Amino acid sequence: MSDHVIEREELRARAAGLIDSDGIRSGSVNGHRTLTRLPSTSRKRCSCGCGKRATHVGLGDGLALMSGCELRVRRWVRDGDSRGAA
Repeated sequence: MSDHVIEREELRARAAGLIDSDGIRSGSVNGHRTLTRLPSTSRKRCSCGCGKRATHVGLGDGLALMSGCELRVRRWVRDGDSRGAA
C-alpha cells in the first residue's frame, strides 16, 4: 500500500470533517471507508474462510483497519464493521 493513497484518504477525511483537530477519527462504523490493493508479495491469507490470499486492505478515514480477499473487503466497505466495533 503506497503512502500517497493513505495521505489522500486522510486529507479527504479531514476535508469532510471526519477527523477533528485532536486527530480523533470516526472509525469504521461512521467513517469514510475505501479499499486499496496490497503489494503482490503479500502472503497473508484471508480470514473469511475462502483460503485465498489477502489482496486488499480496508481503509477507514485513511487508516488501514482490515485486510482480506477482494470480496470480503468490498463487503466491509459497503456495510462497515458487522460486529459493531468502532
